Amino acid sequence: MSRNAQQRNAKSGNPFRYGTVVDEPYFVDRVRELAEIKQSLLNGQHLIMYSPRRYGKTSLIRKVQRDLSAQGHPCIFIDFFRIHSREKFIESYTQEIFRNYSSWEKALKKIIGLVRGIRPVIAVNDKGLPEITVKFDRDQIPGVIEEVINLPEKLAENKRWIVILDEFQEIERLNGENFEKELRASIQHHQKVSYVFLGSRKHMITNMFTRKNRAFYNFGKLYRIDVIPSEELIIYLKSGFEKSGTRIDDVFIQKLMEIAGNIPFYVQMLSAVLWDIASGKTGVITESQFNEAIQTVLWHQNDFYQALMQDLTGYQQKVLHAIAMENTSIFTKEYADRYYLSATSSTQRALDKLIDKDILNKQDNRYLFEDPIFRIWLISNS
Repeated sequence: MSRNAQQRNAKSGNPFRYGTVVDEPYFVDRVRELAEIKQSLLNGQHLIMYSPRRYGKTSLIRKVQRDLSAQGHPCIFIDFFRIHSREKFIESYTQEIFRNYSSWEKALKKIIGLVRGIRPVIAVNDKGLPEITVKFDRDQIPGVIEEVINLPEKLAENKRWIVILDEFQEIERLNGENFEKELRASIQHHQKVSYVFLGSRKHMITNMFTRKNRAFYNFGKLYRIDVIPSEELIIYLKSGFEKSGTRIDDVFIQKLMEIAGNIPFYVQMLSAVLWDIASGKTGVITESQFNEAIQTVLWHQNDFYQALMQDLTGYQQKVLHAIAMENTSIFTKEYADRYYLSATSSTQRALDKLIDKDILNKQDNRYLFEDPIFRIWLISNS
């Protein structure tokens, strides 16, 4: 590689990013999904978006949020992993509403006459800037929640509000199904607000919206986020490497996508490590560099995977090793003999537990790893 190309590499930095919500230029274009989601929300359709973790649904909905905000639509984003109580929900939801106004004076003027249960308080943060918090009577929380939830509907004027509730299945930790009923009782009457419910526990989130005894039964459209199409990934990966002066052959792109299962997080992780290894060296990815990248990722993940295995029973570990090697015809005698498995009922119970632990997911008649790198680690340690 020429000196000029090496200098370009040094300036450009790693073109791949993982472990956080990604934005341009790291976001892999999901053109179809972006268009469908935005159109549905603008049409007043509520969405229940689900996928296993690390498929990029939060990055996707954050991209939708930025695009719709740029069009003037107020947006609220609540991550239920961060909500440990109904009091915290009230505080976070109210602060998100205030965030949609350019000045706290305007926000106060708009909101203070619409709610009785909360009292906005202006404080100065450690940067010397005004910050709004809220106070409320804790013995009247159900009524306060109702008032706060109704605010977007009351505040909506020319533009539809968008409310995004990430990891919504975690609401079960907050006063169980009663909190679901409180929310549904309010938002079912909203005409000017579109809701997005995101979940990474497929069975939990779909049960909440498909079982007749649940508060949110049939409340919106189920929308599954799949892995990224290969053609989009190929374009993204080639562009990422080549813009920084490193060329990657198609054979390595195909291997990378196969190992990463086309899952955004793992594609970004493996690509980032590979770029670090190859950047500024030969100018083209070599097989030894590719293999080094895989071994580096496995080494970095080793302690995590060992801890994961220690949390499993011996038989669950045995079944997991078998699935890593071969995931078809699992309940045949030949398969059981090949991998020293016990009765079919024992294997089924182990598989059910591995699904509950978000280690495997079932698609049709196949059991797939939520983390495709974990599968590689198991094979390498067999």
